[in-house]
Amino acid sequence: EAKDTSDRASINCQPKFPEGITPCQLYLSSPTYRIVGKGKVHNTSGELLHHNPLPVGYMKVSVDLVLDTDALLPLPDVVSETTLMRDAVGSFVGWPSDLIFPDAETPT
Repeated sequence: EAKDTSDRASINCQPKFPEGITPCQLYLSSPTYRIVGKGKVHNTSGELLHHNPLPVGYMKVSVDLVLDTDALLPLPDVVSETTLMRDAVGSFVGWPSDLIFPDAETPT
């Protein structure tokens, strides 16, 4: 019997990020594919964002450095009026996991 090696079972697990907190680069794909900031992925089970579960396919990130201040956040927080990258410095935002990449250059 062939073993199913697809990643359907691990849809909520992000293999490129170990469990815990990892430095990352944040990209957006619209209107152009580009890096918009750097921060840290908080890859822990049962992670909440502002007391709500994250949408499927999103991860919780803290924004440390903004490279494109006017970029729209992929998951704006209308309650706190955090809608642009410049509003997100020092706070947590939800980010599509396919647009988060490990950042090896961040000094510890």
